[in-house]
Amino acid sequence: MTRFDVMDRRSTPPSEQHRRVDHRSDPGTARKAAFEAADLVRALSRACLRPLGYLAFAAALGALSVAASVLGDEHELGFFAGRLNRTIWRYPEVVRPGVHMAWLAWLALFVLAISPLDPITSRWDEILLGALAAGVLWRRMLAARRVGR
Repeated sequence: MTRFDVMDRRSTPPSEQHRRVDHRSDPGTARKAAFEAADLVRALSRACLRPLGYLAFAAALGALSVAASVLGDEHELGFFAGRLNRTIWRYPEVVRPGVHMAWLAWLALFVLAISPLDPITSRWDEILLGALAAGVLWRRMLAARRVGR
């Protein structure tokens, strides 16, 4: 026992002395604490990066849809891209988080574009973001009308 241990016991009330764990005496406890800290860091990093993954997924779905439209069904790659796009869109539980994140990103960009802190001094960024939202909503309304027929 060192003089520091004696000082630690004097500063800790007797009711709490039995609760203290000395990590130096039990390497398993120190290892467990290190793993818990690593798990916490990993969970926090995943929580911060997950929205970016959803946004990348939504962008990939958009790119797949554009590729299918541009290439058309006559081209093999266009046919495959169209089928893959329709197959993925059939599962809303897979697509929904990416779509929600894309709308949140659009909203954040639109709020930034309207605010006085807008880095682009022209009004074209607001116009382009509004046109993007109008195009997406227009396409969604047309798809709903086609289903109703």
